[in-house]
Amino acid sequence: MPITINNKSIPLQGDEKTLIQRLRNYIDPVDKGWFNRLQPANEGQIDELKQQLELNKAGIELPLVYTEFLRHAGEGAGGLFLPTLRAEMSVSSLISCRVKLQINQEERNAPYYFTFLMDDLGICYTMDLDYQFPKISLEEDYPVSANFENFVLQSAVKCYENKYYTQRINFSASINALSNSEVGKKGLDLFEFVNDALEMYHLQKAWFNDEYFYFAYSNKWSIFLDRSGGGFWGGVFLDELQIGKDIGRVLSSKAGAHIYINGNTNPTALQGD
Repeated sequence: MPITINNKSIPLQGDEKTLIQRLRNYIDPVDKGWFNRLQPANEGQIDELKQQLELNKAGIELPLVYTEFLRHAGEGAGGLFLPTLRAEMSVSSLISCRVKLQINQEERNAPYYFTFLMDDLGICYTMDLDYQFPKISLEEDYPVSANFENFVLQSAVKCYENKYYTQRINFSASINALSNSEVGKKGLDLFEFVNDALEMYHLQKAWFNDEYFYFAYSNKWSIFLDRSGGGFWGGVFLDELQIGKDIGRVLSSKAGAHIYINGNTNPTALQGD
C-alpha cells in the first residue's frame, strides 16, 4: 500500500510492473487526466530500438523498468518531463534519429550508454546500461539521477508536488553562490546539511532519494532539492508560509540561495520576522 499523507500517496518501492500504478496513485488526485494522456510504444517499436542499439553484440539488455515504462508511455509520458526538462518520451524519434549504443570511456563500471530522451533543443539524456550503476545523465557528462525509476519518480515530484498545497517557496543557487556560501566554504555536503537543519521537523524521506535529489515530507508540508547541475534548486510546499520562510532563510544565509515566494520572479530577501 502507498503511504497516504494529506490525500497524497507517496510511492513505495515496487517492481517494474507496478511503476505506472504507483505513479497514478501519486498523480491522479491532482491530475486525473494524466494516465489517459499516456501514449504507449508498441512491441515492434521496442524491438526495433533494441535492434538499432545492437544490444546482442554487447551482450546486454535494456533495464526491465525502462522497457515496461515504454509499453505505457514510450510515445508520450503525459507531460511528466515537460515542466522541468522540456522533453517528451518518443521511441519513434529515437529510431528516426538512429540512436546507437555508445561506449563509455570514463566509467568502467558502466561501459555502455545510450540516449533515451531528448528535449526540444535536442539536448540528450543518457542511460548507463549496467545493472549496478544504471545512472541517468545529461549529455552523458552530468549525472542527474541514480537510475531510471528514480528519474521517473523524481520527475513526478518536481511536476506535481506543488499542486497539493496552496503556497510555495522556490529557491535556487548557482555553482558559484553555493561554493562561496558557508556550506561551500566549509566543504559540507548540501543534503547532509539540509537533513540536519530539518531534523526538528521529523520529516519522512523518500526511498527514491539519491546523490542528486532529496525529497522529504510530513502531513503538512514537503521539500525537494535537486543538485544535479552543480548548484541546486527546489521548493518548499505548504499551506502556511512561515515554515517555508524559516527554511528559506537558512538556505539563503547558509547556502547562497535566492528565494522566490509563490511564483514571484524577483528574489525575496527573508529577514527575521
